[in-house]
Amino acid sequence: MASAWSLSADFSTINSYTVWSYGYKPPGYQVTGSFVLFTHLTLDPLDSGIIFWTPPENVPNPQNNVNPIHEDGPSISYNLNPITTILDVGSSRIIYPAHSINIHPSCDGKFSVARFTAPVDGNYALSVIFTHIDDHSNFTHTGGYIIYNNSMTLWETDIFGIGDLKSYESAESGITVKKNETIDFIIGNGLDNTCYYDSTLANVEIRLLLNNSTNKQPLMSTILFGFGLGLFCYYISYVLYSRYKHWKNTSIYEPLMANTVAHP
Repeated sequence: MASAWSLSADFSTINSYTVWSYGYKPPGYQVTGSFVLFTHLTLDPLDSGIIFWTPPENVPNPQNNVNPIHEDGPSISYNLNPITTILDVGSSRIIYPAHSINIHPSCDGKFSVARFTAPVDGNYALSVIFTHIDDHSNFTHTGGYIIYNNSMTLWETDIFGIGDLKSYESAESGITVKKNETIDFIIGNGLDNTCYYDSTLANVEIRLLLNNSTNKQPLMSTILFGFGLGLFCYYISYVLYSRYKHWKNTSIYEPLMANTVAHP
């Protein structure tokens, strides 16, 4: 089983409730809202090499020759190319590094969500970077969120301006997550309450750390070794003390015995 996961490196053209899934939450409910899977995979009709996960209502008409971001709906897109690629959206240029993920919210307030589902119980270390990648995002506010198990906000940030970058690192001990619990990485409209120019590069790396059960065996081995070493030291000390005591008694009484005259 894998012990490390990457949102971009693990991108899939199959969207289901596995380790990674892509979808959205309703307006105003980035924490507790129901997660809805994106169902449609669309390749940019302008042959940029960008591929999009969207809900069905945001799949563009092929005759319009536009990509899903034009449709103002939620989407998660991926750069299939091994080089930096520029996606033209109206007057904007969205800059995708090679094999990168762009999360974009909808103009009606839906939150786009990349969801991680824990495959096993354990402590998970998170490393997250959200970056604006639209060259028209001068005055754009975008909301970035990390939500644990649809119930608790781990991190919330405001991404503002061209190229603005916000990062999150979990504690060294990681975050305790049970099997099948979720961590959502979310992009929303932000303080300006609009989806324009909200395209956000999402670098998400997750590592499974050693859990307590893994550490029990080495700890027990250490305890047993220490106990055995203590017994050995006690035995050596006892032997040395016994020999010393015997030598001391012998050194005292042997001269006396040598000077004793036997009487008939």
